[in-house]
Amino acid sequence: VEVLILGGGPVGLYLALALTTLGVRVRVVARGTSRPSDPRAAIVWPRVAEVLRAVGMVDRFEAAACRLRRAEFRVNGRYAGVMELGRLGCEHPFPLMIEQHETVRLLAERLAELGVSVMWETEALAVRQRGDGVEVDVRRADGVEETLRAGWLAGCDGARSLVLRSLGVAFEGSARVGIECLQVNAAPTWRH
Repeated sequence: VEVLILGGGPVGLYLALALTTLGVRVRVVARGTSRPSDPRAAIVWPRVAEVLRAVGMVDRFEAAACRLRRAEFRVNGRYAGVMELGRLGCEHPFPLMIEQHETVRLLAERLAELGVSVMWETEALAVRQRGDGVEVDVRRADGVEETLRAGWLAGCDGARSLVLRSLGVAFEGSARVGIECLQVNAAPTWRH
């Protein structure tokens, strides 16, 4: 392949889709499963919707998501106000509420339709630059180890990135004090 992408989250899968749309041969190596279920990032903002439109995916996302029309804010348990959304002068003015695992599912389904290989449950062990390309040692879910070769490597493998560590690039991060976000996944029993 021309580009090997480490990371099967939204960034890695989107990159694979965008490159495939441009005619670049890609392969994705993802440590996680093709069916993640942990709640994470849950909003597709208007600019991201425009980016999804560029690869023909925005309709699928709009069909699977819920439009966010307003947000209520509370500070220290007290009502602080409401923000009406959807006022942006763009084609997709409303943020879309969609869980990250649904985002992964939609992108992975489209890649499969295009014949792009995603190696789920495969751990990248080491990366090396070799001549005009790269080699990546991986261990598949069945325990078999192999070396993959590509012209380019894209590290979309998160904060504990093997690619960043291999390059000596620190990505430490830090705790944010005083910021709290609560996400509740619930099935309401009242009429909306």
